[in-house]
Order: sequence, then C-alpha cells, then structure tokens
Amino acid sequence: NQGLLDDSAGWQASPFVSDGDPAIVYGPRYDPGTHSFSTTATDAYYQSLASYKPGRQPGNQAPEFIVVSRSSDNGASWTGPSVIASGGGYTFNDKNAIWADKNPSSPYFGRLYASWTQFRGVPSIAEPVRVSFSTDGGRSWSVPRQLSKATNNRVTGGRQGSAMRTDGHGNVYVAWEDGGNQVYAVSRDGGVSYSRPRAIGPVSDLVDPIPGSNFRNDSFLSLASDPRADSTTLYAAWANRTNDDGSAGELVVYSTSGSGWSKVATLA
Repeated sequence: NQGLLDDSAGWQASPFVSDGDPAIVYGPRYDPGTHSFSTTATDAYYQSLASYKPGRQPGNQAPEFIVVSRSSDNGASWTGPSVIASGGGYTFNDKNAIWADKNPSSPYFGRLYASWTQFRGVPSIAEPVRVSFSTDGGRSWSVPRQLSKATNNRVTGGRQGSAMRTDGHGNVYVAWEDGGNQVYAVSRDGGVSYSRPRAIGPVSDLVDPIPGSNFRNDSFLSLASDPRADSTTLYAAWANRTNDDGSAGELVVYSTSGSGWSKVATLA
C-alpha cells in the first residue's frame, strides 16, 4: 500500500483530483531522448476519471476528465495527470479503458490507446464512444475521435462499456455494447483511423439490479489478445441474460483475423 494517488507530488501540483474508475496497464517505457520504446523496461499507466479541485474549476466545465499517470517504480511514485479527454458544459466522460501495445512484432510497439463514452446533454443524453492514442508514453494524446453514432433512445439504445486490445500486427480493436449487439471497430494504422463498427454477437443485458441484490451490473464485454508475435487471435466474452429471474450464461467468441468472429459459444 503506497498511499493515495492524490498524495503524490505530481497530483498535488495539478488542478485535478482523481475521481474513480481506475484502469492500470503495463507498457514499454518511452525514452524522450531517443524517441523510442524499451524492449526490456516497462512503466505502469494509471488511467482514471478526474475532476477539478475545489476553487480550480474555470467556467462551465463538466467534472469528469479522462487522465493518465505514469510510474517507473512499480507504483511507489506517480507523475501528475496528463489529460486524454476534457469536456465543457454538460459533457461528461465516463466508462474508460486503456491498453498498451507491447507485442515486439507490432509496427506500433509501445503506443498507448484509450477509449471511453462521452455523455452529452441534459436531459436527453447522447453517448458516443471516443478514442485517443499516445506515441510518447502517455505524456501527450491525439485529438479524440468518435467511433460510433451519438444517438441514445429506445430504438437505437446507447453505447457503453468499451474495451481495447492490439494484435501482433499492431491492429487496434475497440469493442463496446451498442444497443442489442456487442460491436467492434478496427484500426490498422495505429489508431489514426478506424473501420465502421461491425457486430460480434447479440447481447441481452442482465437484469439491473439482479433480483435480491442492490448493486449495479451490466453485460459489458471483455477482450483478450494472443500475446505471441504476429498472432491475430482475439477473444471476446460477456454475460447474457437468459431468464427473467436474472440468471445468465457466459458467452465467448473468438477471431483469428479481426475481420470476422466465430459463432457464439455458451460456457455456463
């Protein structure tokens, strides 16, 4: 236990306070002097929501940023937060994910990727999935781009719960729950551009809350990628509601090319 993230010097000097939804990934260490990534040394990247400290909020700024901090000593100390996504007015960033390309066979080895849902507007909330990438170990981030439609209604549903992975060729996969389907988009140029979303498989959300419980739950998916060099195999898994009593089965599909997925298999 190294203490609170906000106690570190970098966070103390920043206008932000960490605000939940932490996600941590290890990735290759970036050397600013050589503009290259190490094949042996790694850094930890801590992504989270953040909001302004009391009295530091300028104007009509929404409370939730997406930020990332870096540690080169296994969490004993952390840099101050760099901003991945900000907002204004009624824009609210949430449901964040982060990934590092650590496959040496990738042409984008070391690159960091972030995804999240951007909630817009009150009371009718639009919610597109957005993404960004970093080529310098999280010190700076690309201008966020939108991967999905922004509509959110009874016909189209919403878009949340994104996850990210890369394969041995450096392709980036972003998947999320979109209405009644789990969908994904692929980037083959290091996150600069993405394909249009395509379906992985149907999803039937868990009853929320599950009868007899009082906590939130969801059917957001998880992604995994084969870490072997040059592999393009991916796996996706999520929980599907099977009965009105809240029971569910775990579903798994896999892809060996990123261009199509196997039939959905039920594990339980």
